[in-house]
Amino acid sequence: MDVIINGIQWFIGLGSTVFLPVIIFIIGLFFGLKPGKAFISGITVGIGSIGLGLVLDLLSGGLGSAIQQMGEKFGTSLNILDIGVGVGGPLAFSTSLGILIIPISLILNFILVMLGWTKTLNVDIWNFWFPIFLGMLVQTVTGNFWFGIIGAIVAIVLQWFLADAAQKEVSEFFGYPGIAITHMMALSGVLFAKPMNWIFDRIPGFNKFEADAESLTKKFGIFGDTVVIG
Repeated sequence: MDVIINGIQWFIGLGSTVFLPVIIFIIGLFFGLKPGKAFISGITVGIGSIGLGLVLDLLSGGLGSAIQQMGEKFGTSLNILDIGVGVGGPLAFSTSLGILIIPISLILNFILVMLGWTKTLNVDIWNFWFPIFLGMLVQTVTGNFWFGIIGAIVAIVLQWFLADAAQKEVSEFFGYPGIAITHMMALSGVLFAKPMNWIFDRIPGFNKFEADAESLTKKFGIFGDTVVIG
């Protein structure tokens, strides 16, 4: 067991620009890509990882100093830089935790689908980034890498269960049978929306109110248009 763990740690220690392309290459072969395309995919991800590092250095060096000066001028402690999803996602995938979670999640998802514990087959690997980020937070707080792995896995499994719970509504709304959304932030409202919708459906009068875009536009004109509301 120690040999396996040491081997994994050595592989991770090579850095994201090395092990990330290798993992993507293996995943590509697993899903039936030809070796040439899988290799190009891995190289492309490696180049993206290098570019991500350059962007982070640029943001922290440029905007970071500007935020610090603004905080000093207005007497605030604005010392945190919100890098956003566009950078936060790739950042999560560039970590050793993120790389391990990808194959673990795919294998676990297949197992749970075959066991009938979930009906959601998550083929959108991009949506792994949020649970991975949560796992990174667990690792940071606990100081334990494997606790971070467990935290990320729990979050990903929760994604699948929430996707199952919202699948009917999502499929009917978009008009595509058999689809589900597996993004944690998009699904976080399900835990609140499901019970509240059950309550609303049982309030006389209120349960007849139509709040879709078409109905709002008919009642309120341009003020009911989704563009104006947004």
